[in-house]
Amino acid sequence: MTNRPLLIGSLLLLLSGCAQYYIKTGQLDNQLDNWEQAHQYQKAIDALDQLPPSHPNLGAYTSRRQALERQQSRFINNTDEQANALARKRQWQAAIELYQQALDGNPGQPRLQKGLDNLVAQRQIYNTKLQHQLNLEEASTLRRRLQLYSELARSDPDRRDYQRTLETLREQQQSLYQFLVRCAEDGLEFTNFTHGQHCLNLAQGIRPEQLPKKPLIQLSQRYQQLDKRSASARERRNLQQLSALEQRYKAALAQQDYLKARELLDQQEQLNPDSSHLLSTRLELEAEIEQYVAQQMQLGANAYTAGQIEQSLKIWKPLQPLSPDNLTLQADIQRAERFTQKLKSLQKTQ
Repeated sequence: MTNRPLLIGSLLLLLSGCAQYYIKTGQLDNQLDNWEQAHQYQKAIDALDQLPPSHPNLGAYTSRRQALERQQSRFINNTDEQANALARKRQWQAAIELYQQALDGNPGQPRLQKGLDNLVAQRQIYNTKLQHQLNLEEASTLRRRLQLYSELARSDPDRRDYQRTLETLREQQQSLYQFLVRCAEDGLEFTNFTHGQHCLNLAQGIRPEQLPKKPLIQLSQRYQQLDKRSASARERRNLQQLSALEQRYKAALAQQDYLKARELLDQQEQLNPDSSHLLSTRLELEAEIEQYVAQQMQLGANAYTAGQIEQSLKIWKPLQPLSPDNLTLQADIQRAERFTQKLKSLQKTQ
């Protein structure tokens, strides 16, 4: 006769998936293989932890447990890499499902849970930014849409669809206005002044008539104060930069590094384009460069006349960036190079 209590107990163990069932029935190895193939390493490890100390194959199972832990670690690394790659492509849901699937077979793994939590937070930040941009886009056209539908509703009062759309836009006006005011306040709090000023400008354009102007006036005054302080700070920075550039310019000029001097003078003119002092400095620099080029060209000509062709080229070639439109200089260099080439050809034939 069948032992009914034992049969019922075995069935309960089987239905619950309890690891003890696989241990007692000798099916543990097969089930470990199934878990391993499904990347459900934690289930396999938990099952091995339930082996009694007296189990005859405890040593072999201990080795297998260590191998499973190594596989689990590699699997978690791969999951992190794949999920991050998906996140970089903004495929948030696929990345989240990848972590969830990994956690199903490896419950309680802190690295997987942390990766999932970080990913959910990143998606929330990304979606918040998108919603923020969407609100700004809607606010930028809301004023004109209100004007158009107000005129349509006034022109044809029997068109109920115009009235309904106008009511919807006015409700949207309330919520977007509050959003823009918060955005302008956040710009001050988090020093994102340019963005905050943009939100303030939009809020001023769609303020509902029944709401007071005072909050916007106060915000506008605070931004104006910031603009003045920013302008003053920029002016101080410009003066400091101009002073440093002038010192470097003088040093380059003293070393006859005229290319560097030109570059430094260009930078000064970008910071102060209307300076008459810099205009005079530019004229003086170009006159000095012209005189220097003429002197060096004469030195090169003397070397050429003395038969020192290579020396003449060493003198002339560095002058080209200083005087790129100097046709005489170009002709002298070409003549010296032709002479050098002919000389080399003769030496090869001898």
